[in-house]
Amino acid sequence: MNTLPLPSEKLNVDVVVKELFDGHCVAYPVANPTLVSHGTVKAALDEVQTFLEAYLRRVDPEVLGRFSLPPGITLVDVDVKVRLTHVPRGLYNTPTMTMPCVLLPAHKARWVMILPLQHTFYVKDDDDLDEAIAEEAHRVWVATEPEPWDALTLLPGRRHRIERLSIDLKSSKDS
Repeated sequence: MNTLPLPSEKLNVDVVVKELFDGHCVAYPVANPTLVSHGTVKAALDEVQTFLEAYLRRVDPEVLGRFSLPPGITLVDVDVKVRLTHVPRGLYNTPTMTMPCVLLPAHKARWVMILPLQHTFYVKDDDDLDEAIAEEAHRVWVATEPEPWDALTLLPGRRHRIERLSIDLKSSKDS
């Protein structure tokens, strides 16, 4: 358990909200998409908040630091042509999937997180962002040698956005 004093009692954590077509959503921290919650928007965000308040109070500082992202992150949707390897080339045109990506500012560049692929890479400011994302997404997708059902992970939601949650790192017994 972390016994070091925390520099702040609050931590702002960026959470992706993927609204589904049935009115529900999935919500998860940008820093760790495996910590996912499903339900109405309010219920999913409340659950992520409650979980993170308990979880982040007991993690090591290096894990805690991963949840503190720089200000100015943005979410963009990029259309990417995805080759479905299980379908013969002559039977269809390569479908285009909309992939939500988080952009993290860096000095004269950006880190890009392709959310459906859980992949992060670096793009210089003078590179074409959409082209770089499309090429990297294609490269990563083909390299994974996906099975037919893996394509379901690429399906976008109705809408994506980022919510910033203020996580209380001080437990009630610390008061």
